[in-house]
Amino acid sequence: MTSSGLAQATNSANADPGRAVYDAQHCVRCHALAGKGNRLRPLDDVGLRLDAAAIRDRVTAGPSVADQLDKRALMAKQKFARLPSADLDALIAFLVKQQAPAPTAPK
Repeated sequence: MTSSGLAQATNSANADPGRAVYDAQHCVRCHALAGKGNRLRPLDDVGLRLDAAAIRDRVTAGPSVADQLDKRALMAKQKFARLPSADLDALIAFLVKQQAPAPTAPK
């Protein structure tokens, strides 16, 4: 893969390159989308709550959030700062588009 290989690795013309990065980086271990993944940290409406700069800061454990993370989360997020810029940009763009309420569990 090229340096921006993850962002370009899509299964079809309709696939979102940011979703490909989300999947390849196993973000579902810590986060959920559309009820799939770790439901303790849903991202369904992250695009409504945060702008792109704030999302990037949280994804990469930037200075404004690093001291709020436990050691395990900090180490996990710091690896995203080392992604090729095209991959990180695609991931952030994908997360900005997440603007739906999280699904609720059936009662």
